[in-house]
Amino acid sequence: SGRAQTRLFADRTAGESRSTSGAGHRLKPLFVIAAASLIVMALFIAYSLYPRPGSVGTTSHPQITSLAVLPLNNLSGDKDQEYFADGMTEAVTSALGRISALRVISRTSVMQYKSVHMSLPEIARDLKVDAIVEGSVQRSGNQVRVTVNLIRAETDEHLFTQTYNRDLSDVLTFQSEVASAIARQIQITLTPMEKATLASGRQVNSEAYDKYLLGKFHETVLTDNENQVAIKLLEHAVALDPNFALGYGELAQAYTRRLNSFAPGEPEWEKKAMNAVEKALLLDPNVAEAYLARGRLLW
Repeated sequence: SGRAQTRLFADRTAGESRSTSGAGHRLKPLFVIAAASLIVMALFIAYSLYPRPGSVGTTSHPQITSLAVLPLNNLSGDKDQEYFADGMTEAVTSALGRISALRVISRTSVMQYKSVHMSLPEIARDLKVDAIVEGSVQRSGNQVRVTVNLIRAETDEHLFTQTYNRDLSDVLTFQSEVASAIARQIQITLTPMEKATLASGRQVNSEAYDKYLLGKFHETVLTDNENQVAIKLLEHAVALDPNFALGYGELAQAYTRRLNSFAPGEPEWEKKAMNAVEKALLLDPNVAEAYLARGRLLW
């Protein structure tokens, strides 16, 4: 009787143990599935919230690495101000061109699209760029209002729009602001040197900058008379602002063109050009026009 009761108790204990073990085995797969589901859900949320490299406001487009600045529209109501709008277009192009991670189409290649009735995606395909910068300039005295739009060429989508109201003396810093803002928008990392260069913009005498832009305008017309007009305007610009590095750089270009094209037998133009080159680079070692003029002189 005692042995029978002991055997019965042992049989019940073993049965309960098998039952508990079976329940545990059944629960383990459910726990693993639940944990895996939570991990997948967390990864999905993280993927959705954080953009991947190369995306700008969306996850389906490649990074923008090339762009063109279309001629800014002159809204001044004065056709004589076209030189100013063209000059501001070139200024923005030059500022963006300092960013090594960007391929920026030259002003010469883009000016053919001035007043041309083509869609922005069509122009972008012609120029083989990812984005277009377009906008307008309105000048009233020494006050300048510039609107800049950054548009993704593939979708004609506006990625960035900003209006800047500046005094003409602040245009050099404005150009750097535009370039830095566009670089941030398209998630391009600037090198320390590029940051320093863009931050180095200084104020310039308003009248000197106006003479500089007008001189550049005349310098693009390759005739003897226009070259002489450009030289007088640029000499006036640097006389008004002796620390105007860009003015000296463009003046060096005008002197060099005079020596090479219109007065090859007058060596004083070479001396004037080299002096302007040295002055420009002393004030700012990043003035591209000065290097170009020096290269032409050496050639």
